[in-house]
Formats: sequence, structure tokens, C-alpha cells
Amino acid sequence: MAKAAAPEQPAVAAEDASPPAEQRQEKRFFRSRRDQPRLTPEQVARQGRVVSFALQSFAGPAAAMDYLNSDQAGLGRPLDLAIESADGLAAVERALALRARPAG
Repeated sequence: MAKAAAPEQPAVAAEDASPPAEQRQEKRFFRSRRDQPRLTPEQVARQGRVVSFALQSFAGPAAAMDYLNSDQAGLGRPLDLAIESADGLAAVERALALRARPAG
């Protein structure tokens, strides 16, 4: 049995060829937010510290993230306060230390 010949590929002119990958700008589904200032290394460290402390203070990550991202009496939004300054981080850590971790 003879094999069927593969159809010929049409020749592509050099100007019709797509540019190399490094020259192509690919669409990104998730773009970085350039309208907000980037965090300093100190702010990133405080953010990591408060998130870790919150994860240890609550029964699950959802409760910890909810606490950090919602307004709390006397603190405002704890995540923002902790990122803002070392004093803000200390205030959030004190508030978290006062919370009793639920059994579970």
C-alpha cells in the first residue's frame, strides 16, 4: 500500500513571517498594577511577618486573610497598618496576640 504524499506547505514570504518570540509582545491575562507604588523591602518583610503571625493565630488561612483584609475596631485594615510602619506591625501583632485561637 502506497503512502499518501503530504500536502505541500505554501512558501511564506519573509515579510509575512511572524517575528521571533523575543520580539513578539504576548497578551498577559494578569498584568502587574503599575498605578500603585511597589512595596519597599522593609514593607515586604512586615507584610510577610504579619501574614505568618495571622496564620498562626487563626484556625485556618481563610479566617486569617479575612481578618487582615477587613476593618477592625481601633486598627482599620490590619494588613495596611502592618505594612505602613514598624509601629503598625507591632499594633497588629498585639491585637492578634489578644485573640484566642479557637480549638480545632
